[in-house]
Amino acid sequence: MSEQTLQLQFEAEEGNVTLNITNPALPVNPETVQAAMEQMIEHDQIDRSAGPLVSIIDARIVERSIEPLNLLEEEEEA
Repeated sequence: MSEQTLQLQFEAEEGNVTLNITNPALPVNPETVQAAMEQMIEHDQIDRSAGPLVSIIDARIVERSIEPLNLLEEEEEA
């Protein structure tokens, strides 16, 4: 099983901010993501301790693989 996260990275007045969106609708359109990020900066509706967002740093899809360990099944066999 794998999990994808869309990471939106911003520069804020007092440091960098990363917003994570788990399991985004695919395929992700870069122009749509950039427009959404610009709206977030313009409307300043994200509550965070680093102050207002000032600029876009990057956006990326991060994928990680998850392999559950079936411990209960292994115990029953022992």
